[in-house]
Amino acid sequence: MRVSEAIMAGSMLLKSSPRVRNDGCGFGCALGMAEAALGIGEPSTSGVLSALERCHPWLEDRAASPCACPVTGFGFSMINCWIAHVFNEHVMGDGTWTLERLCDWVDSVDPTPRTVHEIVDDVMKRHEEKEDDEVDTDGVGDRAGLVRQG
Repeated sequence: MRVSEAIMAGSMLLKSSPRVRNDGCGFGCALGMAEAALGIGEPSTSGVLSALERCHPWLEDRAASPCACPVTGFGFSMINCWIAHVFNEHVMGDGTWTLERLCDWVDSVDPTPRTVHEIVDDVMKRHEEKEDDEVDTDGVGDRAGLVRQG
């Protein structure tokens, strides 16, 4: 399971809470959500290297800022730090990001090879979204084809 998928699945297991990975009482951040979905890690309020980073070492790779915020401090440009920052400040903070948008960014930097099944699911999802955008743009829906001229 990709980390982005684990975050989304974990959001059904933990209630969103900024600045806490997994408090053991049902609250956690995006990284804690991923751990909960994957069945790894221990409840912890610290930001120490966790099971998630041990399983997905690319989370410690550096990446450009996904938001307009500058890099502030040593190590802050690591992917796991950006995930925590965006979740805390933009998903839970100012609301300029959604969890889905954060997961889209995580997916974009995840070097884990995608399976054929995941690629097909992604193509189907984009196709369905395109169809949803094209359907009922005038508010009349399918009834428009049923109106007779005459």
